[in-house]
Amino acid sequence: MMSKLPDTRLRVRAKKVIEKEICRVVSKVKVQKQGKHAEKGLDVASKQSEPKTTQKRNNSNEIVEQKKRKLSLHSDGTKLKCKASDVLPYRPTSKTLKNNDLRHDYVKNEVNKNQSIGEQTITENKSSHVLYIFNTLRNRFNSHRNPSKALSMSKYMRNQFQFFGLQAPERRALYKDLWAEVKKLNSSEIRALVNLTWQSPEREFQLFTTEILEKEMLNIFENEAEFSATSALNTLEFIKSFLAGNKSWWDTVDALAVKVVGPLVKLCQDELLPVMDKWNIDDNFWLCRTSIIYQNSFKARTDEARLYKYCLTQVHSKEFFIQKAIGWALREYYKINPMSVTAFVKENKDRLSSLSIREALKHDK
Repeated sequence: MMSKLPDTRLRVRAKKVIEKEICRVVSKVKVQKQGKHAEKGLDVASKQSEPKTTQKRNNSNEIVEQKKRKLSLHSDGTKLKCKASDVLPYRPTSKTLKNNDLRHDYVKNEVNKNQSIGEQTITENKSSHVLYIFNTLRNRFNSHRNPSKALSMSKYMRNQFQFFGLQAPERRALYKDLWAEVKKLNSSEIRALVNLTWQSPEREFQLFTTEILEKEMLNIFENEAEFSATSALNTLEFIKSFLAGNKSWWDTVDALAVKVVGPLVKLCQDELLPVMDKWNIDDNFWLCRTSIIYQNSFKARTDEARLYKYCLTQVHSKEFFIQKAIGWALREYYKINPMSVTAFVKENKDRLSSLSIREALKHDK
């Protein structure tokens, strides 16, 4: 037992030394923590002492920076080829823009034909408000893309167009709130916007274009203050580019013919009816189709003689869309004057195609 005593004393001493060292380290850590808390307290006190207006200003600046970072990216995360500030919305007020001259000085409205729409290359000659609407629309369409529906929709249109895969109700819901922004655009800005959307590859953009032209038809006139024949002719010529272009098809042509061209002709018949006469014999069958169906919504105000004349002018056409247009136009007028249409069809049954006759008398019992 006596031989083991020195070892025991050594162990006790070593234990005491270790305990003292542990206490020293713990106390040192506590002091450091207290110092950090004191520094934090000073920071909190300094922040609380700042005026509320300064804090709000800092918060608003942070929000703006976040918006800029979001707007400077595509939906897939890649960077836009423009500054984020270029696509922030511009909302002119009556105080800042008292007349159209000032507005035109502020906004350069011509569309750059060399613009790469697919890459969203942004040029300086477009209103930031126009770009805000366009980029917002593209991002929403992209985020709701439906590849399976897109394939079936493209197949239905003979694989001529790309689609996001958005059906009409869903598509319209995505830009319902944007109509308030479109209403703020002047005629030049509307032209710039519809050129942007029309040149985009996906078909949903062209359908959106037709709705803009329908809703904002009168605002497209160059002379907004005074409705004139010249402005009507210029507007019809502008709309013609969407009827006879490389993206023309029945879905957009029919909407533009009935809901845009028709109301325009009704407003300025003396000036625009000669244009319809020319379109009726034009080599572009979409313009011919437009001349035949533009009265489809006229009902009792339909010019019967002109309708029959246009139908007979194209009666020998082998084009499906012309034969269909003749039948559709006659069917719409049949709802107003069935006896007249029936007599016209019987009189020309040897000249009209079977498709036109079948469509014209679809409601005949």
